[in-house]
Formats: sequence, structure tokens, C-alpha cells
Amino acid sequence: LTVPESTFAFAVAPRNPHDKTHQAHAKKVIKWLEQALNDQGAGGKTSAGYGYFRDFKEIEKPKPPEIIRSNVKSPNIGQTITCTAIENTSDLLRQLRETETTQLFKYMEHNIRDVIIVLKQEDSAERSWPPKQSANLQVLRTEQIGARLVIYCKATPKKDKEKKKK
Repeated sequence: LTVPESTFAFAVAPRNPHDKTHQAHAKKVIKWLEQALNDQGAGGKTSAGYGYFRDFKEIEKPKPPEIIRSNVKSPNIGQTITCTAIENTSDLLRQLRETETTQLFKYMEHNIRDVIIVLKQEDSAERSWPPKQSANLQVLRTEQIGARLVIYCKATPKKDKEKKKK
């Protein structure tokens, strides 16, 4: 099978794009690749003249797609919301500028890059939720940190089953 006049793309990038040495190494690799494909060719029919590459062009790296954030409607102060517990990570706590936070939650179907729920340590002293467990929390306040909506909540009081029976 031969494919005449076809276009092929080979991706070569520096390991660290900000390091001049890595940039130089990537340029050297590109020259070696061009030389090998031009002089040696590629594939099983190079002895018959197939598989040699010519007309090398450098193309620009495509721009990453624009991140489209979901439109999050901020809940009202005092509103009880249902959310799902997630694992705390030090990186996420640092992004939120939180140190005493003990619980983080995901809000509905939204990505945690867009919206996250924070339950302060003093509000979760008597309760904690394992990851993926649902919780009902009461909204105290909301704050926009960068592109992320942060909802600060407190735990809703546990319903006393004894009172229901009476």
C-alpha cells in the first residue's frame, strides 16, 4: 500500500518548554528526524523509492480549547443544600486559602473547579462524612475565588428519631 502526496505530522516538544536547554534539544531532535526521514526513509519499500519524506514544514502548536465554565446559580444564605463529600487535598485547601477546613463537598453535578463547598472545622466537630457520602448543609455565605464559587456551610442539625416517634 502506498499513499502518494500525503501529509504526516510528527510532534516534538521540549520536556520543559521554559528551559532553554530543553528547547535546544527539541530543535536538535527535529533536525535529526528530518534528516533520517529524508535520507533513510520509513517503511518497507524504501529500496524501491517509497517512504522518503520531503517538504518539511513547522506548524504552530494548536491553542488549547477555551475552558467553558458551567453557569452556577449561587444558593441563598440559610438555604439547605445537598452535596457529596470529597477527599480533602492539601493542594485544593491551599487554592481555597483554607487551613482549618475539615470537609470539602461537591455541589450537585458541577465540577469542583467551578464550585466547591467548604465546611469549617468548628461546624463539623461532631460529624464527618466519608468521600462520596451525601450530606445536607446550610449555606452561611458564598465567595468568588478566581473562577471558582466557594460556598461556606454549616452542618444541619441531626434529626432526632425519638422526637419523630412521639
